[in-house]
Amino acid sequence: AEREAALKELEKKFSQYDTDSGSKVEAFTAEAIQKLRSRYEENKEAAINELIAHVLAVTPSIHRNVKSAS
Repeated sequence: AEREAALKELEKKFSQYDTDSGSKVEAFTAEAIQKLRSRYEENKEAAINELIAHVLAVTPSIHRNVKSAS
């Protein structure tokens, strides 16, 4: 009975530790996600414009393995 009580006490102690750690991790994760969303919103327009510029900048060239017809 004495060992069971000690075991229950340890379980209670560590479950509280896990709960505290879990809430800290969740808070950190929520903050990190919020920062990522903020950075996404700030940079979204510039990223789209850069992608469009690269897509529209077409420079036709013949592949180096193509042999001339002459």
